[in-house]
Amino acid sequence: MPFEIPNSWEWVRLGDILDVKGGKRIPAGLKLLREDTGFKYIRVADMKDGSIMDSDIHYISEEIYQKISNYTISSNDLYITCAGTIGKVGLVPEIFDGANLTENANKLIFSYLNKKWLFYFLSSNFVQEQIKEATTKVGQPKLAIKRILEVRIPLIPLNEQHRIVAKIEELLPFIDQYDQKEQALTALNKNFPEQLKKSILQAAIQGKLTEQLDTDEPAIELVKRIQTEKLRLISEKKLKKTKGQMNIFDPDNLQNENVPFEIPENWVWVRLGAIILLNPRNKLDDDLDVSFIPMNLISDGYKNEHSFQKKKWKEIKSGFTHFSENDLAIAKITPCFENRKSVIFQKLKNGFGAGTTELFILRAIKETINIRYLFWFVKSHYFINNGVKSYTGTAGQQRISSNYINNCLFPLPPLSEQHRIVEKIELLLNQINHLS
Repeated sequence: MPFEIPNSWEWVRLGDILDVKGGKRIPAGLKLLREDTGFKYIRVADMKDGSIMDSDIHYISEEIYQKISNYTISSNDLYITCAGTIGKVGLVPEIFDGANLTENANKLIFSYLNKKWLFYFLSSNFVQEQIKEATTKVGQPKLAIKRILEVRIPLIPLNEQHRIVAKIEELLPFIDQYDQKEQALTALNKNFPEQLKKSILQAAIQGKLTEQLDTDEPAIELVKRIQTEKLRLISEKKLKKTKGQMNIFDPDNLQNENVPFEIPENWVWVRLGAIILLNPRNKLDDDLDVSFIPMNLISDGYKNEHSFQKKKWKEIKSGFTHFSENDLAIAKITPCFENRKSVIFQKLKNGFGAGTTELFILRAIKETINIRYLFWFVKSHYFINNGVKSYTGTAGQQRISSNYINNCLFPLPPLSEQHRIVEKIELLLNQINHLS
């Protein structure tokens, strides 16, 4: 015997204590009906959660009922599915008393047994494992009636059956509560690494992840150097002067705005467009081998990974976005932007490449911005969330605009602290990846 039982119990086969009868399919060429004819027909699809759902009940005509009237189920019976989905056991609500039963289920007919005790026991892992072993595996899975009759169970005195049912139903609400808490905990554990990464990046761009040092050059000095370099590029006609170009340099212009959060005293708020070159163009030899990177070769999430195809520059210099080694790319179209599909291009063929026009390319001015700090900034919830709010275009083709990139408020730390922030972020994210 599978396990020891009390002396007052007795091992039996189901065939010793109940009978099993099959359901019946409707005659060939005829169909189930949606309108209420008074003759319900129960399908396996209606059998859920140990009962029968009435949300999508089908019916048969009186003509069909006369042909299969012997294949009904009573509210005193249990059902058990026997084809396709195997072994689902359930109670039959009163409203389905006398309903016709699908050929893919059987009814269990019994007397002198507590119906709920039998339902709970047949739903147990002990019985379900026996049903699994008894199911034929060739073609469509099937559970033959003779195999159901051979299932072993311990028969329990009727009064004890009642007591067992009462105890089960006393405990079920606590089990349901435990299940809900377990599901919530599972969801929390699943989402925890993602939420922790968001929190780390938010702390980083607010100056809460690293210590501010008196020896750091204030960020306002970086702004001045960037402004000087951009003015030089404009005077040499290597950079086009755009409307409002000078205003976005001046941090004083931001003092009247509602900045999203506080930053350390030696940091400064600037507009992102003030500190980067946006969508620069390359002039290269037509026969130079370069990297071609469509969107699908860029990883999303909190990774900095891409691969590339090799192409001649003449093949991709027109109709594509240009980039160079250590440029930062940001996907502009949904859902790629929301999935944090952004990357720093590295190890490009001959240091140059081109790719989809659905990318913004951000180039940092040397020795002013740590490109990896900028990379983690564009992965932050602050940048992503505000970008989503700025979406333009029709549904399915929405994207962030260059106006959002240029005008996004950017918390600029001193260069030395940028390096420390990047080091701390990457150390912590690496530890989280090992945990998950």
